[in-house]
Amino acid sequence: MELPAIIVSLLLASIYALAYALVMGKTGHRLWLYWAFSVAGFFGGFVIAAYHHWTSLGLGEVPVVESSVTAVALLVVASVLRL
Repeated sequence: MELPAIIVSLLLASIYALAYALVMGKTGHRLWLYWAFSVAGFFGGFVIAAYHHWTSLGLGEVPVVESSVTAVALLVVASVLRL
């Protein structure tokens, strides 16, 4: 994974975390928690997609669809666990 792919991944994961926090009406320390879950999910989706050789919609090296799905799934898990 090259530096531009890491930057794009962090940017997309940060956008997802911010959007989720705004929709859920959470601020402060929860935003950092959502950011951590989103980044973990995004990179987890990247690893899963690379391992299984799944390719759908990508942005350079980044499998956007697979990574986005896992990032959002982890954000929902964070809400369900009420972290």
